[in-house]
Amino acid sequence: MDVFSLRDNVVDQFARYVRGFHRIADPDTRAFVDGFLGSGSLWPEPLIQLNPSFELGPTVDELAANGTLHAECANIFRLGKQPGIPTKHGDPLRLYRHQAEAIDVARTGASYVLTTGTGSGKSLAYILPIVDHCLRHPRRPGERRITAIVVYPMNALANSQMNELEKYLDYGYPPGGRPVTFASYTGQADDEARERIRQDPPDILLTNFVMLELLMTRPRDAFVAEAATAGGGLQFLVLDELHTYRGRQGADVAMLVRRVRDRCGAPGMRCIGTSATIAGSGTRAERHGKVAEVASRLFGTDVEREHVVGEWLQSSFDGPMPTAETLRARLERPPTYPTDYEALRRDPVAHWAEHAFGLDIGDDGYYERRPPRPLPMLPSGPDETARSRAAAVSQPAAEELAELTGVPADRCAAHLRAVLLAGSAAIRPGTQQRLFAFRLHQFFGRGDRVFATPEPVGRRHITAVEQVYAPGGRDRVLLPMAFCRDCGAEYFVVFRGAGVLTPRGLGEREDALGRQPGFLLLDPDSSVRFDPLEDLPEDWLEVTPRGEVRIQREYRERVPERVRVTPGGQLVDTTADAGETATEAWWLPAPFTLCLRCGVIYPNLREGDFGKLGELATEGRSTATTVLSLASVLGLRGASTLPPSAQKLLSFTDNRQDASLQAGHFNDFVQVGRLRGGILAALERAGQGGLGHEEIAQAVATAIAPPSAGGRYTPAELAEFADNPNVEFRALDDTVQTFRDMV
Repeated sequence: MDVFSLRDNVVDQFARYVRGFHRIADPDTRAFVDGFLGSGSLWPEPLIQLNPSFELGPTVDELAANGTLHAECANIFRLGKQPGIPTKHGDPLRLYRHQAEAIDVARTGASYVLTTGTGSGKSLAYILPIVDHCLRHPRRPGERRITAIVVYPMNALANSQMNELEKYLDYGYPPGGRPVTFASYTGQADDEARERIRQDPPDILLTNFVMLELLMTRPRDAFVAEAATAGGGLQFLVLDELHTYRGRQGADVAMLVRRVRDRCGAPGMRCIGTSATIAGSGTRAERHGKVAEVASRLFGTDVEREHVVGEWLQSSFDGPMPTAETLRARLERPPTYPTDYEALRRDPVAHWAEHAFGLDIGDDGYYERRPPRPLPMLPSGPDETARSRAAAVSQPAAEELAELTGVPADRCAAHLRAVLLAGSAAIRPGTQQRLFAFRLHQFFGRGDRVFATPEPVGRRHITAVEQVYAPGGRDRVLLPMAFCRDCGAEYFVVFRGAGVLTPRGLGEREDALGRQPGFLLLDPDSSVRFDPLEDLPEDWLEVTPRGEVRIQREYRERVPERVRVTPGGQLVDTTADAGETATEAWWLPAPFTLCLRCGVIYPNLREGDFGKLGELATEGRSTATTVLSLASVLGLRGASTLPPSAQKLLSFTDNRQDASLQAGHFNDFVQVGRLRGGILAALERAGQGGLGHEEIAQAVATAIAPPSAGGRYTPAELAEFADNPNVEFRALDDTVQTFRDMV
């Protein structure tokens, strides 16, 4: 599929969603906001990164044959194994060089850390040594023993590893005949499953660090320490995703490792850590030294620098890098590339793209991963911040190729997009390895607010980047603006204290310095006509015994006040001489009670200002996430080249409460969308005559789930809203009526 088109479609839908919140009356401000959004400041150009090829090592069969691994490992670790076939089958599994190095370190009994990238088979680098040890030291009959505990930061990772272990240790063996046992013990396991594990502990126990803490302290889970102590003590403790354990949580996990070593009677326990993102800066040796230092503190045992296993990368192309002349000649041809693996390996632009997005030469001469970088030239706009921020990350690849060859950058970008897509479809013969397994990183920001100096249009400075002062000095202050949701009038959101205006948040009502929260509306041409007795809410007024109308005492401090403001944010008396620098304005105390431009009134003083005034970042975070998710899923479903199993979106969050909230929000969003779609369809079918209150529910229900001809629902049609699509007779009528009642 074309992931670039998918990205463009998702960005377009998100941009339309964000723009739907902005009603801005002033043409100058509206043009600035449109330009700011159009420049991609909130959705910058995506970053592209190739997953480079790893150096290959021996096969598991070869290691089993020379005695490095137990002979049975050759039957366990194979490619293409299928369930239900209790014989040796599948193809030999070839390891990467770093996986073979990890096996060699594990054989010495030392602790080690694997710091390799995504898709490098880190799990296999510790599962193979664990399984090999279990095969070489089998249980005695009736023995309760745990050889290895593997700790994951999330249950989802533990569940994923369970599936991988099933492929290796169940496939090819009869039911109940797995040569090495394993089980997952997390908060998701039910009581029955936990009791089975207590009665018969597995060789390999998968859990998370919170549950492992409980396993070490709860009396009813003492079986873990007892089983791990049997047979010489726990042999392996694996911490997957090591980079997640930092700060206070890192200290907690470090203490937990020491507690496990003590409770399980395992002074010689091997600690193994894996991470794709733990390495820092410097040469390969320097990075490994830093990782070893951190791991030693975390594990409570010495980790040698030589026992930090890094990835070994290689180029998929032969020969030297293509010259500028060779690249220019290819770029002048159409941007069409073959998807045949060997044919694409001979293309100079493909060779250049691998190094531009995937490979770099480190200080010590080894291949290193290149950080993600943008592909095309970034557009410029009224606010250059997005361009400068992205350019600081890395020079766009198309720009670099244009400088090298003299070919226009837009043509270079088209070629690079095409060659990346072709490379993602080019599969190496005899493997599932793609020439270019690239990732597209797209970031979306909520933005901030629009800031301007309190001056008339034409003299003011306007920006979307929060700053204290406008460029050029400290005599022009920048204040945030919000816009009336009804008419789009501009209001500065500020505190007022000692005659000086300072920025505040739209929801801020209290101030530790005693400043008054409120709003400032510029009125340089004195076009605002405000009469308190005519324009204020009626319940703010009262009639005196003499029959005079006046403002009630408790509301008198809330009446808009005529003021003048300097570019530096100072309020001056309307009669004072401030020269031509002061601008006529109106001061309105918070909360926002009325718009002086359109006259809309908000009499409820307890109501927040979010629903009255809009800012640049007014959209809700949950709704924004739902819009992005829905756009992504619909885009994936429209890709005919993707199998249904791949037309999915995977989302990560740091707690299940956020995940549950977002899932409920998404379901509600879809339900509301279908309901509104049904209302629209029903109204369109009704034509100019419209729908009455007594018939709209029936019409909308029919529009959402129309029955077949004759008004009767088939089971397939009932499945749209009925739990039991095969319901019949009176129950069918009740089901349909319940659906209409719900609508």
